[in-house]
Amino acid sequence: MRRKKESTKIDRGELSYWMRFLKRSTWATIAEAIGFASHRGALSAAKKYAMKNDLPWPMKAMSKGDAAYRARRIGMSWIQIARRFNIKAPLIRTIAYKHADYYNKPWPPEKDNEQRKGITKVQHNSEHR
Repeated sequence: MRRKKESTKIDRGELSYWMRFLKRSTWATIAEAIGFASHRGALSAAKKYAMKNDLPWPMKAMSKGDAAYRARRIGMSWIQIARRFNIKAPLIRTIAYKHADYYNKPWPPEKDNEQRKGITKVQHNSEHR
């Protein structure tokens, strides 16, 4: 009796979804990278994957500042983030800072920031008004 070989192949819909979510790639870029005939194929495969896995759809648009802030939170260096956006590290740091300031998020965006001193930006701003 032959055993069925387990597939380690990633679903194209899954790949489409995460490329769009994490890299902010355009649907046309995703389609070309994965091998879809058009951007509509990549979009519909990502939508199908999202619906099947109870993931948010449609995806909320992510600004450059939000993307940089999130990337820093998961451990990427400012240089890595800057290369991803093809700009200089001090500029991407400023963009992320302005995003954090506008949305009252903790700064700097480190993984353990919430535990440090127990003070968030929101608390800090409300104390000095």
